[in-house]
Amino acid sequence: ADEAWPLRVEFQQPSGGARASLSADLGDRFAARLERDGGKDAAWHGGVGILQPARGADSGVMVSAAFDRLDLDAWRRALALYDGEAEQAAPSSGPPPALRLSGVAMQAAQVRAFGQTLKQVSLSAQSDEGGWKARLASDIVLGEFDWRHAGDGTLNARFRHLTLGGDEQETPAA
Repeated sequence: ADEAWPLRVEFQQPSGGARASLSADLGDRFAARLERDGGKDAAWHGGVGILQPARGADSGVMVSAAFDRLDLDAWRRALALYDGEAEQAAPSSGPPPALRLSGVAMQAAQVRAFGQTLKQVSLSAQSDEGGWKARLASDIVLGEFDWRHAGDGTLNARFRHLTLGGDEQETPAA
């Protein structure tokens, strides 16, 4: 708690509609490198790194992250409030979002997701116009999946290894 984390932020907006850039660093814990071509509706592209260097993308934003422990179930509960608001929003005919996620590269010693605990997790995911394609490896799963978001959505998965079951929970003594 007594450790100082140096924060550095740099924004450059050249005149004449040239490429703008934004870089930010929080010690060795967070890094962002983003660029935007001229034009008010132009989207940012580049990378964000969490406990890893930022890796760039030519289109959209690539997120690279490394965690000791990540609880996706807790994040899903925390963000559930926003799901209803997003569903109620009317479709927009305006410009695309300024920050579009184009990919994720994540490693974690432990991930809690959908009631399962995965160890030694590696996830590599790329977005495309129709959804996401990803490779996932851990102690209980090894394979690929493809999410298409058209209609109600479709998930196709090909796993070489998949072990499902409830985590062993300690039961209180009676």
